[in-house]
Amino acid sequence: MTSLVFAISRLTRDLNLFVHEITESPSRLLYFLVLIPAIFDFRLLIFSLLFLVSIHTGRKDRFVTLTLILLNLFAVYLFDFSKAYIFSVNSATGKSVTLVNTNRSNIPAMLNLASNKHFEEGFSHALSYLKEKHYQKSLKLYNSLSQEYTDPRIDVNRGFLLAKLGMNNQAEKAFKRALETRALASAYYNLSILSADKLKFKEADDYFSEAVKLDFGGVTRFREKHKGSSILSLMYEQLNDSELFGYTLNRALKNFNPTKYNLYISLYALFVFLFIAFFSKRYKHRAIKCPKCGQVYCMNCERRIYWNGLCKNCYTCLVSFEADPSDRVRVILKSYEFTRKQKAYKTLMSFLIPGFLLMRGDRLIRPLTLFCLCILPFRTDFVTCQHIRTP
Repeated sequence: MTSLVFAISRLTRDLNLFVHEITESPSRLLYFLVLIPAIFDFRLLIFSLLFLVSIHTGRKDRFVTLTLILLNLFAVYLFDFSKAYIFSVNSATGKSVTLVNTNRSNIPAMLNLASNKHFEEGFSHALSYLKEKHYQKSLKLYNSLSQEYTDPRIDVNRGFLLAKLGMNNQAEKAFKRALETRALASAYYNLSILSADKLKFKEADDYFSEAVKLDFGGVTRFREKHKGSSILSLMYEQLNDSELFGYTLNRALKNFNPTKYNLYISLYALFVFLFIAFFSKRYKHRAIKCPKCGQVYCMNCERRIYWNGLCKNCYTCLVSFEADPSDRVRVILKSYEFTRKQKAYKTLMSFLIPGFLLMRGDRLIRPLTLFCLCILPFRTDFVTCQHIRTP
């Protein structure tokens, strides 16, 4: 939308320039052949309009135009990837993994992750049975998972289950095996609890100190939550937020499959980009609009460009005091009428499209930012209304 508004704002300014150039050289009408692909897709329309905009832009504006083309090209694939990511997030498998690891629901993971193909799915499937206190089933799943993956969190959860089943010695071995791979606060904390249960208080204090060093906040929150419990309270492991995001992202990348149609759009955008970057500088005899009266002329007409882009009549009226007074008055009235119409037009368009007036000038970053900020609340309200209407 931003690129479209930018292109329209510039083309309305440059339309008279195109008309004059085509009148002088009809072959330049061929440039408008780039609009033919725009019939098939809205994105092709944006690339075509940006191509036409670049013809009458300077070096700075040309750089901004090229940047907009790259952003729109990136958006083509971003849209497809967003669909793949949303599908991954809302799929039964993706939801189940997220729900069980964020302590919201365990049943979906028990039902949907039976045929797991990834570590995150298998770990979450066993974790769901652990949280539902099906310790035998969960232990069997973790034992099977440990044969494929060497993650210390598997041993921590196996130790948790063994301790719950009354096999404290085997649980202690599982926690120590986890520490051989990576130091985990949960393994040290559980060893401190088992050591205290055996009345080995010195050893328990040492393990507890190591656990606090690794994760003071996590240990404190766990003890605060279970301080009134009369049973043996041990810590178990689950996937953190970054791992859940990485899991969803990997699934989205696997499901991401750009269509051939988008590849054709990319090739067209690449053609436009290369043409603007390397060939638009060779566009000779560009038309110029007089800033005082609005007259359009080019080098073929005037043979020279006067000061500040003024046409011959305005320049003569400005510097010569020997001109006919009637001609001077005519030029002044023409300039006044042109200025009045331009002011009314710009006032109306600035009211309808925030930043429109600045887009027609040399400043581009500020008006584009202003336009994006102004349409953001309306886009947010629209999305909110769509969610409210969705049953």
